Amino acid sequence: LIATLLPPANPRFFLLAICASLLTACPYPVYKKLRPEGVALILDSTGKPIAGAKVVILTRAYPTPIHEYDVKITDENGLASFASRRELQTETVFLHGSIEYYWNWCVEKSGYKTYETGFSNGDEFIEHLKLTLIEGDSTSCTPIEQAN
Repeated sequence: LIATLLPPANPRFFLLAICASLLTACPYPVYKKLRPEGVALILDSTGKPIAGAKVVILTRAYPTPIHEYDVKITDENGLASFASRRELQTETVFLHGSIEYYWNWCVEKSGYKTYETGFSNGDEFIEHLKLTLIEGDSTSCTPIEQAN
């Protein structure tokens, strides 16, 4: 049956297509980091800690629509801490590769400009953030769909 399906001009291409389709249909277990450990120290322009700042770690998973928001409020020392989160998942090989997680910081406090990172790779994330906020207008870290 396979011999009748092979095109006479290029049987290697047909075999490669079969192998590729078998690989993409093979799920495998993987232990994924869903969120790294994160510690943020938030200071004002004089170096004093800012209490009550909203600190967000935004988790995104490419190429899925997964968007998660973990929120902490800084304490009197200007600190907000996030624990690492890992999970055993089942993945399937896609043409683009596997699911890749990456993270971004967002910090907001009334009276200060909102700080946001724009990382697109998990290796770029800064796990220990020391940030000096600048006075100005703040915007919300929480997207509209998360506010409801």
